[in-house]
Order: sequence, then structure tokens, then C-alpha cells
Amino acid sequence: MKAAQNLGRFSHDESRAYETKRAAQGKTHRDIRRSLKRALARRLYRRIQAATRPAAAFNGLAHAA
Repeated sequence: MKAAQNLGRFSHDESRAYETKRAAQGKTHRDIRRSLKRALARRLYRRIQAATRPAAAFNGLAHAA
């Protein structure tokens, strides 16, 4: 269960670095939180997509059928 909880999380250091970078760009705290959520959603979506692709697509056999 612990692995599932960490599937889409940023580490504390990653979050702080992201926040620092956005603050340097002049973003408000609210904008930083919003963009952090979007980045997290993109990361999670890519992992879900990779986990649900058929095995044949990974082996290059998708067109062989």
C-alpha cells in the first residue's frame, strides 16, 4: 500500500525546488500551488498510461496482428 501512496508524490525536496523556481518567476503562492498540482497530475497520468498499455505495444508487436 505504501508504494501506491507514493506513486504520484513529489518528494519534499522536489516540491521545495519547484516552489522556489516558480517564486523566482514572480508567481503567487496560489499560482505555485496550482502549477504544482498540474505537474503532479501530469506525472501521475504518464504513470497510469504506461501501466495500462498492452504488452504487445511494448514489444513492437502491435502491428503484427
